[in-house]
Amino acid sequence: MRVPPIAQNRRMTPTARAVEKMLARCGLPAAALVIVNPGGPVFTIFVAAVWLVLPGWACTRWLRAVPVAARILIAVLASTAITALLSLVMVWTRFWYPQAAAIVVLLAASAFLLITPTTTAAGAAGRRAPPDFSRDRRIVTLLPLSVCGVAVILWVVGLKFTNVSDIGPWGLLPAFPPIWYLAVATVLGLCVWGVAARRIFPAPVMAGVLAVLIAMLYSSANIIEAAPRLPWTYKHIAVTSYIDAFGQVDPSIDIYNRWPGFFSVSAFIGRIANDRAPIAYATWAELLFPLIDAALVFGIGRVISKNARIAWTAALVFSLCNWVNQNYYSPQAFAFTLYLAMCFGVMAVLRSTPIRWVAAVEKRIIRPDALDPKSTHEGEKGPQRQLRIATIVAVLILQAIIVASHQLTPYLAILGLLPLTIVGYIRPRWLGPALLGIALLYLLPNLGYIQSVYGIFSGFDLFANASYTPPNAAQATDAAQFGSRAATILSALTVVLAVGGWLRNFLRGNVGTTIVVGWLAAAPSLALLGQSYGGEGRLRVFLFGLPWYAIGVAWLFWSGRVRTRRLIAGFSAALVAMAVLFTITYFQPEADHLVSRQDTRAAEWLDARVERDDLAVEAVADFPLFIGSHYSLFDSASKTASLVTFLEDGSTTISGPSIERYVRSLATAPHSYVIFSDSQTTYASEHKMLKDGVLAKAEEAIRGDSQFREVYDTGAVRIYELR
Repeated sequence: MRVPPIAQNRRMTPTARAVEKMLARCGLPAAALVIVNPGGPVFTIFVAAVWLVLPGWACTRWLRAVPVAARILIAVLASTAITALLSLVMVWTRFWYPQAAAIVVLLAASAFLLITPTTTAAGAAGRRAPPDFSRDRRIVTLLPLSVCGVAVILWVVGLKFTNVSDIGPWGLLPAFPPIWYLAVATVLGLCVWGVAARRIFPAPVMAGVLAVLIAMLYSSANIIEAAPRLPWTYKHIAVTSYIDAFGQVDPSIDIYNRWPGFFSVSAFIGRIANDRAPIAYATWAELLFPLIDAALVFGIGRVISKNARIAWTAALVFSLCNWVNQNYYSPQAFAFTLYLAMCFGVMAVLRSTPIRWVAAVEKRIIRPDALDPKSTHEGEKGPQRQLRIATIVAVLILQAIIVASHQLTPYLAILGLLPLTIVGYIRPRWLGPALLGIALLYLLPNLGYIQSVYGIFSGFDLFANASYTPPNAAQATDAAQFGSRAATILSALTVVLAVGGWLRNFLRGNVGTTIVVGWLAAAPSLALLGQSYGGEGRLRVFLFGLPWYAIGVAWLFWSGRVRTRRLIAGFSAALVAMAVLFTITYFQPEADHLVSRQDTRAAEWLDARVERDDLAVEAVADFPLFIGSHYSLFDSASKTASLVTFLEDGSTTISGPSIERYVRSLATAPHSYVIFSDSQTTYASEHKMLKDGVLAKAEEAIRGDSQFREVYDTGAVRIYELR
C-alpha cells in the first residue's frame, strides 16, 4: 500500500513555516475587513483568499512535511469543507450569520498558528541540494517560461480581436483569430516537450505551463463574453441569491433547496467577501474547477506512481479530454471536485492488501521480474494510525458534503469505492458501507419528492439509457452534428488508449493498482442500469471515468523502462489529436451557450418587480429568467412556458387575441409577461424551430393589441405585459 511522505516526517520545512506565519498574520486584517466591509475587488480577493486557505491550514497543520504547493491545495479543500459545514447548519437552522462565524474562525485559526509551538526540520536548509545553475538547467527552466510568456501575450491579443457579436453555428471556432490558435498550440507544445523530454521540466515550470494551457482552453469564452455562459447557470445564480437574501432554504420551492450544499457555500463566501451578486463571480468557476481538478488528478497519479511523467500526463490528458462542459458554476462541478479529493485521500492512505483469495489470484498473475520500481508503491510499510484516522474522517465528511450538494455524485462514488472496500483494496472495510449509509440517510426524507417529480429509475435497460436521444436532437445543425462526432471520437480515443495502458501496466505485474484504477473507471457505467439522468447519464459516466482513463493513457506511454523516439512520437500525436478534438467539441456549440448581457439585465429587471404567481412566457427558450433572489415567486408554468408550443402549429392564426388566450390558458396570474429578444430569434432560426418571420409576426400582433403594453425595451430585449 502507498505511504505518503507526510507520514514519515513530523517536522515542518522552513518554507512551510514561513507560509504559515504569513497566513496567521493575514487572519487579523481579514477579520477586520469583514467587520468594516470597505468593498472593492482588492478587499474581495484578499478576504476570499485568506478564508479559503487559513482555516484549512490550521486544521491540517500536523501535515508538517507536505510540500507547500500540495499543502495549500489540501488547505483549500479543508477550508471548503469547513465552509460547507458552517453554511449548511446556518441555512437549515435559519441562523444566517456568515460574517460573525468567519470572524471567529479567522481569529481562532490565526491565534492557533501563532501561539502553538512548531518544530522546523533542523538543518533542512543545510541538507537541501544547492541550486543547479548549469547551462542545461537554465535552458530547461528559463526557455519554457519565456516561450510561455510570449504565448500568453499572443493569447491576450487574440482574445482582444475576437468578435462575439455574431456567433454562428460554428461557435467560436471561426471567431478566434489565428493568433489565438498559435498561442494555444505553443503552450500545448511546451506541455508535450516538458513531459517527453529526456529531463522532464522542473515541477514549478511544468505546473505553470499546464495551468496556462487550462486557462486558455477553459476561460477564453468567459473572458470575451459579457455575461456568464450557459443559460442553465442562471438558475444556480438565482438559488445562491435566494439563500444570501433570506438566509434559509425552502424545500417546497425546488430540488436545489433540498440539496443546498454548493449554494450555501457560495452564498457564505460571497457574503464575507462583500460580493453578494453571484453573476459577478460565477464566470470564474470554469477556470477554478479545472485547475483544482487537474491538481487532484496529478496528486492521484503521484501517489500511484513514483514516475512523474505518469502524473503529469494524467493531468494533461484529463484537461484535454474533459469536453463534457461540467466545470461551470454548478453543484455538479463542486461535487465532482470533492469526489476527486476523496479519491486522492483514499488512494494516498487507505489502499491495502486485498482479502486472501484475491491476493492469491494476484500472486499467480504477478511476475516479480516484470515489476517496474518506478510505477508502483505497493508493498511499502503502512502509514501511521493518526494519518489513517484523519483520512477516514475526511472521506466521511467529504461524502456528507457531496450528499447534501448533488443527487447523483455520491452514488457514482459509492459504485466505485464500495466494492473495493468489500474485497479489501481499501480499508477499513466498513468505510464503503458507511459511505452508502450517509447517502441513504439523506435520501430517505427526500425520497417521496424525487419519486413524484423525477422518478428514482428511468428504466432498467442499459443500452436504452446509454443511447438516450434528447427531444431536440433532430433540430441539430450540421455544425452541431460535426461537433458531436468530434466528442464521440475524442471519447473513444481516450478509452481505447486507456484500455491499452491498463493492459500494459497489468502485464508488467502491477496487478492490484491496475484493478483499482480500472474498476474506478468502469464502475460509473453501472449507473446506466437504472437511470438515464435526463439523457446526461452517459456524459456523467465519461466524466467520472475520465481521471482513471487519463491514468491509463499515461501508463500506455510511460509505464515501461525505455523512452524511445517511436513512443514520444505516438505520445505527441495522441496529445495533439486530443487538443484538436477538444477545441472543436468545446467551442463549436458556443452559439447555444452564449448569454447576452442585454438578456441578463432584462431578467434582473423582471426579478426586481415580480410578485407571487406572476407568469413569464419566453418567445423561444433559454432566456435567463431565473436569475435573482425572487425567482421562486414566478408561477410554476414559467419554467416551461414559451410561444413555440403555440406558434409551431402552422394552422394557428397569429393575432393579438389568440396569443392572449394562449397566455391566459397557461396560468391565472396577477401579471403575465411575454419576452422577446434578439438572441431567442437567432436561436429559433438556427435550430429551425419556427419558420422565418413567425416570431416577428407574433411580436407585431402583440404590439398592436390593446390588451398588451410594452413595459421594457432596450432594442435587443422587449417585454410586454398582459393587462
